[in-house]
Amino acid sequence: MEKIEKVKKHVTIRTTEGRAISGQVFLLSSERLSDLINQDRQFIPVEKENETEMINKNHIISIVERR
Repeated sequence: MEKIEKVKKHVTIRTTEGRAISGQVFLLSSERLSDLINQDRQFIPVEKENETEMINKNHIISIVERR
């Protein structure tokens, strides 16, 4: 079985509820954040310090990569 290489991106997500969620998302090395938003799945897992939060894409206003 071939291992799929993923990269970690540090992001801040702003939601329609007024939240700012900071954490990490994982993408294939060839993907961009816009690819993540355009995927068929409804929820995006965001890894935070001690937990993973599932964010409904319908509630995302913006997603910005932090450096």
